Amino acid sequence: FVYLGDIENPERTSADGLQFATIDQPAPPGGQALEIDVNGQQYLWRYDYPGEPRTFSYHELVVPVKTTVVLKITGSDVIHSWWVPKLGGKMDGVPGHTNETWFKVDKPGDYEGVCAELCGEGHAEMRTRVRALPVAEYERWREEQAAGIARSQEILPAQRVARESG
Repeated sequence: FVYLGDIENPERTSADGLQFATIDQPAPPGGQALEIDVNGQQYLWRYDYPGEPRTFSYHELVVPVKTTVVLKITGSDVIHSWWVPKLGGKMDGVPGHTNETWFKVDKPGDYEGVCAELCGEGHAEMRTRVRALPVAEYERWREEQAAGIARSQEILPAQRVARESG
């Protein structure tokens, strides 16, 4: 109870250059944003990026700097809570429901996060990282990620056939 006042009335952050995720924030500025689908699953985060070719990642969310990023967060099994403390508030991923939040990072860097909702025995290992890259590096990452996904889609069927006939 000694710390209750700090919990109810936390100090404002002093981090410069960041706009924070929160549930009571206004609409993203400028009307343009990169929308990324986030799916919490026991015990990982999956990030689906818009556009073609289809691109996704697990555990690490890669975003361009100086870009408003809207997250559409859900869960596929139980309630999870996406939380990257340096980017602000938590947002629940609830099966059958989509919550939305946004943030913007002005400088390249890595931001560590966790699932903040007890979601099962692997909860402690459900971590994430947001990696903010300069726009050109982000575009290069997307191309490399898409190429890797395409290669795996070609290789996996051949491996299955080899196993079944082996």
